[in-house]
Amino acid sequence: MQMNRLREKFQHFMIGRYGMDQLGQFSAYAVLALLLLNVVIRRRLPSLVLEVLTFAGILLMYFRMFSRNINRRYQENQVFCGISFTLRNTGERQNSASQRDVNTAYSNVLTVNRRCGFPKAMER
Repeated sequence: MQMNRLREKFQHFMIGRYGMDQLGQFSAYAVLALLLLNVVIRRRLPSLVLEVLTFAGILLMYFRMFSRNINRRYQENQVFCGISFTLRNTGERQNSASQRDVNTAYSNVLTVNRRCGFPKAMER
């Protein structure tokens, strides 16, 4: 009974707030990675830097999640999604372009062979 009331209060609190999006999820994974990296690193100065970065990431994540400026957070997420899309598809685009060039060259050879009156191109 008490948990339901607490959940209802939290849901009421979150009305009109931005919540979690792709940038928030990325931030959460980045903070988790920093925490795990901090466990592995034993030296004091790098560990301190990672702790500060982790704390800043957590603050940023909660700031965005509880923000009421939905338009601004949406714009930030759109910029992140655009950068993410570009980075994910850069290698894919290069591979498909080179494959398309190979396919075009092969089909051009077949077309030339048909136009010149040669018998069907031998398949290799």
